Amino acid sequence: MKSDPHFTESWIEYDFNPFFLFDHEGRVLYLNNEAQFLTGKVETSVIFELCHNYASHSFGFRTTMMDLELGNSSFFGITVGYQDEEKIGIRLYKKMQKRFNRIDESGTLTNIYSLIDLCTCSLSTTHPIEFKKEFDPAFPEIKILIDPFTKVLSKIYHCFRDSHTITTQLTLNIGESIRYRGKHYPIFSIRICGENPDYSEWIQIKKIAEEANFSVLKKASSMIFSAPMIT
Repeated sequence: MKSDPHFTESWIEYDFNPFFLFDHEGRVLYLNNEAQFLTGKVETSVIFELCHNYASHSFGFRTTMMDLELGNSSFFGITVGYQDEEKIGIRLYKKMQKRFNRIDESGTLTNIYSLIDLCTCSLSTTHPIEFKKEFDPAFPEIKILIDPFTKVLSKIYHCFRDSHTITTQLTLNIGESIRYRGKHYPIFSIRICGENPDYSEWIQIKKIAEEANFSVLKKASSMIFSAPMIT
């Protein structure tokens, strides 16, 4: 059967999974759309090292299943392949996360920084924690359901109550959006990092978040809250 190379290239370009192609010195020869988003958070040298560590010992392709965290993304496996000494490629398989299934514009227009400060203050009154903040200063006011938002965020901070330092990062997820009733809504994330997290309330946190159409992701030393940005 004769294949269409243009169709194959387009399929790779718009694949949900990141794909990288390197030369033998680690220089990037090609990135698909998803890989470009990933390079905004992860150095390409880290991806190239994965190629070396998981490539087959002879020419060909090798798939390895693993739990892998890069930037704000989680992966369940990779395929590394090469057919000569000049080029090597890698495809990373993303874990599916909860997708936002609706947009609720009934939320209150508010300053997100103030809500984060409110949640950290409630913890700082009872625990001697240093709070560090890495915020985008141009983040606009957004419409959000304040009650479930503060409940989820306060419970997330409570998970890190035994930390010496808690770092909060507020970012707009470049390239990520939800289309709902003909409109595009960008996605923003709040990443909270600390030491010795206690995830005993994880099920309750996830339940409250999903009921309000928020997303929460648990990692080894951080939790990531995500939601559509409604202005």
